[in-house]
Amino acid sequence: MSKARSPDYERMFWRLAVRYIPHHSLLFFAVKRSNKRLIARLDKQTRKSWRYTSIKSFPPELIASYEKATENADFWHGTGRFQYSQGKIVDAFQNVIDSGALKPKGDVYSIIVSGKEMQSVSATRLRIIARSYADTHGLGIQEQNRYGSSLWWAAYYYNLCHVEIVARHGLTLAKNWSTFNQMSTDSNGERTWGKKVHTKAKSVWDVFGLGSDITGNYPILFGVKEGPATAELPKSMKKWEVRIIAPITFSDLSHIEVPETKVDEVRELLLKHGYDVKVFPIEVGEFVASRKSLADLLYKNKDL
Repeated sequence: MSKARSPDYERMFWRLAVRYIPHHSLLFFAVKRSNKRLIARLDKQTRKSWRYTSIKSFPPELIASYEKATENADFWHGTGRFQYSQGKIVDAFQNVIDSGALKPKGDVYSIIVSGKEMQSVSATRLRIIARSYADTHGLGIQEQNRYGSSLWWAAYYYNLCHVEIVARHGLTLAKNWSTFNQMSTDSNGERTWGKKVHTKAKSVWDVFGLGSDITGNYPILFGVKEGPATAELPKSMKKWEVRIIAPITFSDLSHIEVPETKVDEVRELLLKHGYDVKVFPIEVGEFVASRKSLADLLYKNKDL
């Protein structure tokens, strides 16, 4: 009896990305034109097509406390408890606590447009996208109580991003691709980015489906207040991406989100080291997101 083949998540990503280009283009147009009827119609289509697990509800007091905390979150960074580093499993969150900050690291993806590597913390102005990155440290598309899967959100959000970057920077991409490809792949020609959480990840998009193969790993989501310096990116990238080039200290955080089962553990760890940061179940954020339209989740208070 032959073994069942594991899903090709890279192919799934690109299929979703291409399939939803017309839908996302219409949503982008509808938001710019403030066409509420079209926004509602597109939202209804999406909800109907999704097959996500039920969203867990929470007490009104907790929701109100969460919403108040997130009012101060101008940036979001999705990560997790553990990662692979030089062949070993490291406690990435403990390292942040020990150093007192999320510190900029080498970003080879900046080579694609700029031609050189940047030292930064990758971030976004959108919680739902940062949450997708956080889920790569958990169960990927199998995470429960999520409003749409990590792979779906990544494919939907980045399809127009890729179209715009290729259209505006096609010649630059062609010029820098060889250098980027060399620095972002291993000896087997596989992208190394996803291997920080899953040893069998071959592409960037694999881990949005696979999640992490590190036992006990889980998603962590940081809300970051306005303050840390950001890199000046090309206009076509600035619309979709944020690169923070200064260390993000605990005083820069609006709050932290982790799975409900890990909230007490993370709170105790923070207090033990003298950090008084609000910690919420990541599922609360999903419940709040489920009551918003795609337009609000992707474009509210965001330059188009």
